[in-house]
Amino acid sequence: MSRLNQQLIDLSYQVDELKADLFRSQEQFEAIDDQAEEAKIRAMVSETPDQAKFSHEMQVARDRLATVIAEIKSEIETLKTKQDELLEKLFEENTEN
Repeated sequence: MSRLNQQLIDLSYQVDELKADLFRSQEQFEAIDDQAEEAKIRAMVSETPDQAKFSHEMQVARDRLATVIAEIKSEIETLKTKQDELLEKLFEENTEN
């Protein structure tokens, strides 16, 4: 197996792992987003410092997870670009022979 083939296989595994991470993170985000929205409503209704603090903490957690999701998506795109480049090299090697 050529070096390029192995690199493509490795990238494919990495993309698959990141996609699984992305799926899990998006599921977590949906749950946290719902909790953050509920906490926000409770904070407005109760007007207590504890509820306001909890609401803020939930919003921070949601924002952090949104950042993680964006980073995972970016990494997937980077790896896909590398895959495309390797596929082009592999194609060039095969057309030269």
